[in-house]
Amino acid sequence: MAVATNLREQKVARMVEREVGPVWDDRFARLLWRHLPPLREGMVLDLHSGVGNTIEQLLTRLPASVRVLGLEPTEAKRSLAKSKIAPEWKNRVYLKAEGAASVADMGDALYDLVVANLVLSEAHDLSEALEGLIRVTKPGGTVMATLPMHGTWAEAEDLLREVLRDEGLDKAQNRLRRMAGLRPTGPSLATVLGGIGLSPAHYVVEQERFTLLFGSGREFLFSPLVELGPLRLWKAVIESEDGNPQRAFFRFKEAIDAYCTASVFTVTAVAGAIILQRPMAGEDPRTLPGAHYWRRYPGLDAMWLEAESGRMPDESLSSDIDVDLDADEPGGDEPESESAVVTAPQRVVPTSAEDEALRALMETPVSASSGDNNLDALLDQVLEFDSNQTSGTTEFEELDDEEVELVDVDPRRPGETLKRIKALLPPPKSVPPPPPGGKKSS
Repeated sequence: MAVATNLREQKVARMVEREVGPVWDDRFARLLWRHLPPLREGMVLDLHSGVGNTIEQLLTRLPASVRVLGLEPTEAKRSLAKSKIAPEWKNRVYLKAEGAASVADMGDALYDLVVANLVLSEAHDLSEALEGLIRVTKPGGTVMATLPMHGTWAEAEDLLREVLRDEGLDKAQNRLRRMAGLRPTGPSLATVLGGIGLSPAHYVVEQERFTLLFGSGREFLFSPLVELGPLRLWKAVIESEDGNPQRAFFRFKEAIDAYCTASVFTVTAVAGAIILQRPMAGEDPRTLPGAHYWRRYPGLDAMWLEAESGRMPDESLSSDIDVDLDADEPGGDEPESESAVVTAPQRVVPTSAEDEALRALMETPVSASSGDNNLDALLDQVLEFDSNQTSGTTEFEELDDEEVELVDVDPRRPGETLKRIKALLPPPKSVPPPPPGGKKSS
């Protein structure tokens, strides 16, 4: 039994490394590396190191005087993480067979940097988990964590709720809605961070939205990312009501296939990142994460500060955009009016070569003696068609059944109308060649 479990763990670890990590774990971790503090020395804690991608990035980006402790409870994942450690890194990294729960048994103020990529989403109490990470961080140290935000898997869970409703599984439908509501939003994260005693200057919350593409319902449900991620939670939701998971997921697959008949199944993921600094006595407010982040956007920072202090009326938050529509028109140097009026741009209808030829033909004077009734009738139809397209309103006249006449549709291919018009036109006048010597005849 132990051998079978070990083989299954090795298979899962390889799936995570090859198929899940590049599209999920590494995508979330990307939000952290842009905020990596410039450590010169110290100790870094990496919770749930997985297959070692985060450890590899930390050892690459931080100087040689910084050491890393990685916690990973799965032996197969630890083995893959060890295989990524270069020989020059062996004295800088330590791997222990522990999980995130071991943080509760650690001492206070041990690490200069704590990294928790996709760890907080498994926590039962987000506030308690964050407090534990802050407790083991030194004063002035940094905590960086990521987690899926509200809106992740939204399209898939909307379809699954429809299936559960059709199956009559109302309780499972409500549990699924409740589970989706547990994913935090940006404001809810700010509330949690404020509740544990952090000011807005001590933390930054970032969100990044990306999409995942699947070719069919089968590809979605059998994807390692879904199979090792939300699928087990969805199964637990359905089985909790004595439902038939096999039938429900078969209907779920059919719903996905019907939804993406002419295209791929697009699922949204919202990656969230928390960057916070543990408060300490005598800290410089200019070096705090919030102040450092908002220095990149001084205009927005000033506007938010005025709005929060109450000095800015609500009407000032709506910006007015003046558009000079007469910049290229004569008389555009006249003084602007007090209130600029922005009008919607006119709809531009693309024209083909055939349309241009018809319009040029309509502008060409036709001789009264030509007597070409076919050409006149054709031009009348074109003029009538053009007026119907450009007119703002269309009047409809009701006809009785006796007045309706069925007309066979002329199945013409594109371009044949232009050929017929050219055939009806008189041939161009022939111009005699110039006489020898290069002089034109008078």
